[in-house]
Amino acid sequence: MSQRRMDKEKVILDLKETNEETERDDLSIGQYKEHGDYNWRWVIKKFGTWLEAKADAGIYSYEGPEYKYKTEELLKDLARVMNEHDGVVSRYVYDEKGMAPQIVIRKRIGNFPEAREKAKKYT
Repeated sequence: MSQRRMDKEKVILDLKETNEETERDDLSIGQYKEHGDYNWRWVIKKFGTWLEAKADAGIYSYEGPEYKYKTEELLKDLARVMNEHDGVVSRYVYDEKGMAPQIVIRKRIGNFPEAREKAKKYT
């Protein structure tokens, strides 16, 4: 097993334990800073986003689409929709054909044109 994979597994375990210790349904960065074993910035660097770190640890507080999918899954889905529409897709088309509302992608990536650029590597 690679060191990188093992490190992620240790962090996932720590996220779960910290969430249980704080007796919360949803672990915030502030709670993790106070009770967790790792630097929260390092956790985000390792997983991409705080939401993705929590998702990998099975920590969810809401059932909304922003918590169901990893960024890579969303980009792959955007690439799928782009392929179905000859590489051109608007936010409105993605809202109709995508697995999550386009606002989820915009919140994760920053803007929809940038998300389309990142999704091209999956086409």
